[in-house]
Amino acid sequence: MPLLGPILAISMLWFGWTSYPWISLWAPVMAGFGTGVALIMLFLSLFNYIIDAYLAVAASALASSTVVRSAFGAGFPVSHDPRASNVGHQLTDLPSSSETRCMKSLIPVLHRRY
Repeated sequence: MPLLGPILAISMLWFGWTSYPWISLWAPVMAGFGTGVALIMLFLSLFNYIIDAYLAVAASALASSTVVRSAFGAGFPVSHDPRASNVGHQLTDLPSSSETRCMKSLIPVLHRRY
């Protein structure tokens, strides 16, 4: 479970860097498989955590989580378009994005192991 953050980050970076027209269609498709698996597993674990933490008001907690997630999803295209037009669509997966923050989730795994 702790490796889902790095798997998501690596597959999103892989998807971004293989979206050139001269690269085969199957490279981004395979990257999308890793992204999908990681997102589903992360959402399921987060939903289970919310239900366990707010047992008495679990429905309201899940609803508020959905509203916040939808608000960020609605606001993301506003900030993405200027960023993508300035640096190019392939380079939007670099340090300013959330993928590098997900890569930092590997640090607790390394601390636990060593």
